[in-house]
Amino acid sequence: MQFADDFRSLPAGARRQLVAEAPELVGDRRYDAAIAGLVEHLCAERGMGAPGWTAAPERFAEPWWFPAGLPALRARALRDSPISFKRHGVFVTAEAFDRV
Repeated sequence: MQFADDFRSLPAGARRQLVAEAPELVGDRRYDAAIAGLVEHLCAERGMGAPGWTAAPERFAEPWWFPAGLPALRARALRDSPISFKRHGVFVTAEAFDRV
């Protein structure tokens, strides 16, 4: 979430530069998909096109990933996830974006 805060606080040119290069793969498709989904979400929030690296096949979770892990939360995650996360196969609840 610190990355999201940093991204949102930067001027437009710096935001584009921050996400231009693909980060190294974590090696776990779930996390690599979550990173791509977050970057797409942040870019959409600011009216920017997402960088091309977010569309790389290794940036999609297969099977879908529900980070909350609790089966009871899956319906909420399916409903609440931003479209960019859904597109990458990552389903989070609205609380995932809560800030303290």
